[in-house]
Amino acid sequence: MSLSIVLGIDVAKQKFDAALLVDGKTKHKTCKNSAEGFEALTLWLEKQGLKRSMPAWKRPAATERI
Repeated sequence: MSLSIVLGIDVAKQKFDAALLVDGKTKHKTCKNSAEGFEALTLWLEKQGLKRSMPAWKRPAATERI
């Protein structure tokens, strides 16, 4: 069975709003636009059953030699 997951984030100066769509069900989270806010989002996503992975900007590029 394939699980469909979409995360949308609207970033503003003071806060950001996240909408998580998992198999047709939507959940929302609002956090401060700060390091603490993004950590709160990460913890919330983990509580929703999503696992933390290495951020894309820290992953080696496909053409980069390791």
